Amino acid sequence: FIFYKEKSTEINRLISHDFLYYYSKDSIEKIKIKESTSAVYEHLEKQDTSLVDKSLLLKNKYNQLISSYRQYIDKEKINELNISKYIPQEIIDIVKEFLDSSSQKLKRVFPQEVFIVLSLHLTKIINNKQNEQINFDLNQIVNKYQEEYILSLKLIEHLEKKYKIDIPLDEAITIVLILLLNQLTESENKPVLLIAMHGKNVASSLTGVVKQMSNSDSVYSYDLLLEKKMQMAYEEMKLLIEKINRGKGVLLIYDMGSVKIMGKLISKETGIDIRFIAAPSTMIALETVKKMSSNDDLDDIMSELEQSYQHYFPSIVENYHRQKKKNVIITLCMNGEGGAIQIKKYLEDSLELQDIDIVPLSMNNHKELLFKINELRKSYNILCTMGSFDPQLYGIKFISVTQLFNTPLDKLSLLISSSNQDIVIKKKIKYSLIFKNIEKQAPNIDIDILKKVLPEFIQELDCQYQLSYDKKIGLIMHLSGVICSLVDNAPIPKKYNYKNIISTHKKTYEYLYDLVEMIEEPFHIQFSDSDIASLITIIKEI
Repeated sequence: FIFYKEKSTEINRLISHDFLYYYSKDSIEKIKIKESTSAVYEHLEKQDTSLVDKSLLLKNKYNQLISSYRQYIDKEKINELNISKYIPQEIIDIVKEFLDSSSQKLKRVFPQEVFIVLSLHLTKIINNKQNEQINFDLNQIVNKYQEEYILSLKLIEHLEKKYKIDIPLDEAITIVLILLLNQLTESENKPVLLIAMHGKNVASSLTGVVKQMSNSDSVYSYDLLLEKKMQMAYEEMKLLIEKINRGKGVLLIYDMGSVKIMGKLISKETGIDIRFIAAPSTMIALETVKKMSSNDDLDDIMSELEQSYQHYFPSIVENYHRQKKKNVIITLCMNGEGGAIQIKKYLEDSLELQDIDIVPLSMNNHKELLFKINELRKSYNILCTMGSFDPQLYGIKFISVTQLFNTPLDKLSLLISSSNQDIVIKKKIKYSLIFKNIEKQAPNIDIDILKKVLPEFIQELDCQYQLSYDKKIGLIMHLSGVICSLVDNAPIPKKYNYKNIISTHKKTYEYLYDLVEMIEEPFHIQFSDSDIASLITIIKEI
């Protein structure tokens, strides 16, 4: 604070030193610190850990922590179905609520083992049978896993109030380590960020701020000096990218197009995957100066700049656009992906999967599987996993191959839907058989046009009216007959009450009147009002 010295008494009264304050874009968390915390920090300040590989130490401590639990779980064969024999239901409910909330806040899938280990550990805490505490670097945990630490503190606070017990602060770190089960990995094989901008110390200054605020070691900079020749700059940036690349590519924040051009050439030459994020502050500043040199009216300058923004804005929107997450079903195979691909093919051949992707994965390496699933979760809403063996993923439904093949296709929606999301999956229409029959019955019709137009028409109708499988078949057969009659100029009997149907369902009539154009134009025919009324009758089941 700039005025802290003269306002210190007032500030100290407002902001207590007995709390941790955690800020996010949506909220402020305030967590009470126990008396022992300051002593822990003082102890840490005296330690010299500069020569120690902290990541390795943390990983060893994590392995030490869970090894005893894993032995007990294996010995007793504890799983999600029988855990209530070993853990009180009240604690199970607390853990489930905590993991559900943490999964949403951290945007992470937890393995089932986290649920079991955490349930066992909290039972020990509540029964006052804590494990011997493991030495740890509190600074490292708080800085690197801040969100997990805050969640753990809140859980401990909840347990203390509910069971009227005192829980050592160290247990918050233990809970963090349990949450990180199978998540602790070395810093290699990660994407890195490179900030490259024109001017002396522009990129490096920004990088310094980012590193200080994020405590990240994956941010690098390149200052493109204005007097430097482009060929030399290209070689320097290429060497830097090759040096900092950790095998997962580079995110490049750039201020002007020349940097992006170099980045694309470097990517092509080296094979390193480089993605680009536009931050055109330099270009916008230059444009502002240009406008100011020819105009001294602020309103005019702002108006002209807003027009210029339209030139830069699309590329920025493209970089930061957040699409709604699509749904995904993950199919699994124990060895390789062969079985998973077979399940995917069965689903795609049998069902209409609108806005649902299917991703086959191998279960050969559980740690790698968990990593891939967490990567998928960043872009997808995971509906379920399917396969021969349950991968034990907390909060993600598993459907066995036996369940899948024993469930009628029109009931799969119920099987896949979760408690908080209804999924509509419909049996796929076997158009090939229908068209084969139509081709025999109506040789004068252009079957290739029908194959293209009719499925598209039915899909549009389905999006609007959520048609059942039987209703779709009925519409296909009816429309095929109408099209054949209109193509052959054969008379079609008029519905006696078609005017009444149209007046009663005016909006449906207007929608269908426009929609049938996709059939009328390629076949050079025209549906009458009576024909459209017949469609309304089928759709509305009049």
